[in-house]
Amino acid sequence: MNIESTSLVSATPATKQDAKLKKACQDFESVLIQQMLTAMRQTVSKSDLFGDREKEDMFQGMLDQETSVQLSKSGSLKVAELLYKQLSIAEKTPNTDKAPISTLDRNIR
Repeated sequence: MNIESTSLVSATPATKQDAKLKKACQDFESVLIQQMLTAMRQTVSKSDLFGDREKEDMFQGMLDQETSVQLSKSGSLKVAELLYKQLSIAEKTPNTDKAPISTLDRNIR
């Protein structure tokens, strides 16, 4: 029996959990960006110059969704990174209800 293989097996569930947390944080950032883009577009007045806007609105929604996914993957806003740090600290702390706020804030910076 190889000792290295045993350590890899025990580390795999934590690594999978870590990857799931990172993915969830990135997905959250993507949804947040999409909501911001949608809210910003609502502030711009619409024109009926080209007729039916239904297809344009559908295309714009898909474009906003893809833009938000790509921005989230780039990590330029760092929302997912900060959220991941915060949640991973809370996950490692045995009793997160009593964890001091200053400790959590210090680790984010």
